[in-house]
Amino acid sequence: MKSPKLGGLLLLMVLTGCAQMSPPVAAESKAEAAGSDEGVSHAVEEKQAKARLPLQSLSEEMLFDFLMGEIGLQRRRADVASGAYAHLLKLTRDPRVARRATEIGLVTGNTKVAIDGARQWSEAEPESIQSRHMLVALLLKEGRYAEAEPVMQQVFATLPNQISQIWLELHDLLIKQSDREGVLGFAQKLAMPYPLVAEAHFAVGSLAWRASRYDLALQEIEAAEGLRPDWEIAALFHAQILQRTSMSAARDYLAAYLKRYPNAKDIRQNYARLLAAGKQYPQAREQMKILVEANPANPDIWLAYAGLSLEMKDPAAAVAALLQAQKLPLRDPSGAAFMLGQSYEELGRNDEAAAAFLSIEPGERYLAAQARYTRLLAKQGQLEKALQHLDTLPISSNEQKIGVLQLKVQTLRDAKQFERAMTLLDDALKQYPGNPDLLYDRAMVAERLNRIAESERDLREILRLKPDDPMALNALGYTLADRTDRFAEALVLIEKALKAQPNDPYILDSMGWVKYRMGKLDESLDYLNRAYSLKTDPEIAAHLGEVLWTMGRQGEARSTWQGSLKDNPGHEALMQVIQRLDH
Repeated sequence: MKSPKLGGLLLLMVLTGCAQMSPPVAAESKAEAAGSDEGVSHAVEEKQAKARLPLQSLSEEMLFDFLMGEIGLQRRRADVASGAYAHLLKLTRDPRVARRATEIGLVTGNTKVAIDGARQWSEAEPESIQSRHMLVALLLKEGRYAEAEPVMQQVFATLPNQISQIWLELHDLLIKQSDREGVLGFAQKLAMPYPLVAEAHFAVGSLAWRASRYDLALQEIEAAEGLRPDWEIAALFHAQILQRTSMSAARDYLAAYLKRYPNAKDIRQNYARLLAAGKQYPQAREQMKILVEANPANPDIWLAYAGLSLEMKDPAAAVAALLQAQKLPLRDPSGAAFMLGQSYEELGRNDEAAAAFLSIEPGERYLAAQARYTRLLAKQGQLEKALQHLDTLPISSNEQKIGVLQLKVQTLRDAKQFERAMTLLDDALKQYPGNPDLLYDRAMVAERLNRIAESERDLREILRLKPDDPMALNALGYTLADRTDRFAEALVLIEKALKAQPNDPYILDSMGWVKYRMGKLDESLDYLNRAYSLKTDPEIAAHLGEVLWTMGRQGEARSTWQGSLKDNPGHEALMQVIQRLDH
C-alpha cells in the first residue's frame, strides 16, 4: 500500500485556518475528495476499521446531539454544531463520532473540538494513520509541540519502512507554521533517533533556514547530501544557502555538482539562472543549449534560451528558439509572442514584428504589445496611423482609458511632438483631475518644453498626494539638479528616493548627476558606475561619459559612449554630449 499522505482537504483546512461552515454532506465529500492516492489508502483503512467498529446503541440524548449538530452546521450556527459534537464526545468513544467531531470542529473553526475529536479518534482506532496525521496537524497549528511529539513517534513506529516519506510530508506541514523557532525545535528533537535519514536532516535544515539559523541549515543539508549525494532538491537548497552570502560560491557548487551528475536537469537550469544573474550570458546560454538538446519538447527551456539570446544581442537565435517553442504547448503564449515581436524588431523585420505584437489578445501584455506596434508605425513615419490604431482598441475601464492615453502621449513624445502631447494631457487631466500617472507624464512633457515651473508644479502635486513616491521624488530631484541650480534641494529629494529604492539604476543615476553638478566628481563617478552596472541605459552612459571626460579620462569616456551607441544608434542624449564635448 502507498504511504498515507499528511494531506487531504481536511488537513488543508487546518493549515489555512479555514473556518467556513458548510452543509453536512460537504464535510463527508471533502474527506472523499482528498486525492486519489490518499483516497485508496484511506478506503482500505476504513474498510479494515469497519470490521472492528463497536456496536453502538443510540440513546435519545445522543440522537438529539446528532440532530442539533447537523442542523446547526446546515444553518451556519457554529456554536450549536460544535457544542453538540463536543457533548457527543463525552457520551461515546465511537471512532465515527470522533471523526465527525473533528470535521465539525474544523469547518466551524472550533479548534478545541477538532483536537478533542482527533485525539479520541486516534485512541479509538490506534491503527488509523489518518487520525494521527490529523491530530499532529492540529496540535502543531496550536504550537502544542510536546503533545504532538509522541503522536509522531507512534506514526514512525507504525510505518518503519516509510520513515523517509513521512519526514518529507512532515516537512511540508512544518514549513507552513508561523512559529519558526518552535517548529525547528520540534523537528530537531524528533530527528534525534534518525541520524541516518537524509530526509530528516533536510527537514531540519529547511526549518533552520526559515528561522534564519543559516549555519545550522548548511550543516544539516550537508549531512543530508552525505546520505543522498545525488538528491537534487538538497543540492538546490545547498546552493540557495550559499547564494545568501556569495553568488560565485553558489555557482561553483552547482558547477561541481554537474560534473558528478551531468543529467541533473533542475541543477543545470538553476546554474544557468545564476550565470545569467551574474551577466555571464554566453556561459548561461551554453548551459541552456545542453538542456535544449536533452529536452527538445520542453517549451520553457526554449523560451529561456531565447531570453538569453536577446540579452546577448542575438535576436536571430532568439527567433529560431521562439519558433520552436511555439510548436509546443505553452503556458504563456502571449509572452512568447511578445518576445518574438521584440526579436523581429531588433532584426529590422518590422512586418513580422507587427504581426507578432498584433497576435497578442487582450490580457496582461495587451497594452504593452499595442505600444510596441504603434512605436513601429511611428518609426516608419506613420504617426497618424499609430494614433488612429490606439483609438480602435477595445477598452472598457477608466484604467484602460488612461493607459491608452499614456500610449498616445508616449507616441507623440517619441515623435517629438511635445505641444500635441501637452494638449492631450491637459484635456485628459480635465477628465481625470489629480491622476498621478497623467500628472507625471505632463511634468515630463513640460520639462521637454522648457516649462520647468509647470513641471515642478505637477511633480509637487503628485508628492502632495503621495509624499513618499520614489518616482516623483527622483523626477523632481533630477529636474532641479539638471535644469536649475537648486542642488541642495535636489539632493534631499533624490536621497529620499534612494532610501526607498536603493538599487534603482535611474535613482542612482540622478544621485550621480546631482553630485556631478555639485562638483563632487569622485562620488558622482561611484554612483554612475553602480547605475550603469545595473542597467546599460544610454542616458546613464551619457552622464557617465561626461563625468569621466571632466575628470580627464577622455579615452574611457569615448569607450563608454561608443559602446552604448552600438546598441542605441543615434540616441539623442548620447549624440548631444558627444557633439558638445568631443567635437
